[in-house]
Amino acid sequence: MANYGEQMVPRPVQRLAFFGWPVNLCLLLVGALLLGLPAALRPGMANEQILSRPDQQLALYGYDPVAYFADYGARLGLAEHEMVYRRLVFRFANAGNMEAFEADPLRYLPAYGGYCAHQAASGFAAAAHPEVYLVLGQRLFLFSSPAARYAFLLEGAPGIAEADARWPQVLEVLAP
Repeated sequence: MANYGEQMVPRPVQRLAFFGWPVNLCLLLVGALLLGLPAALRPGMANEQILSRPDQQLALYGYDPVAYFADYGARLGLAEHEMVYRRLVFRFANAGNMEAFEADPLRYLPAYGGYCAHQAASGFAAAAHPEVYLVLGQRLFLFSSPAARYAFLLEGAPGIAEADARWPQVLEVLAP
């Protein structure tokens, strides 16, 4: 407050308007999300055709791919229940999940190699967070953020068709 004589007059509020409030809000949310992720889950670290933790070749950062279907949720696998598939180590929460994966691995692998389904629809590979997921029909989709999952849901079937069509080109730039 500025003192102009006897009367106290509030100063005008100055607002930061770099890009407008919607973009500023999105930038703030993305920044908060990235800072809140453990270092192993931060984007930009994955370059394999199946999302993995590069320092250990641990697929899906150690999350059990069968648990999304069997337990209806994301669960970390255990070191005592692991197997190698496509040169990556997959971990499972229990022996039954490991056996189910062994019998039909393609059924349980996430769409687009576990990369963000919303970004795949745009033609890009972006690391997804294994706890931000969606099971539609018999397919598992992972996302980089809840906002990306929501946008993907809004797009519906056309978004899935777009991601399916663009994924082969995205695969070409990922390491084998």
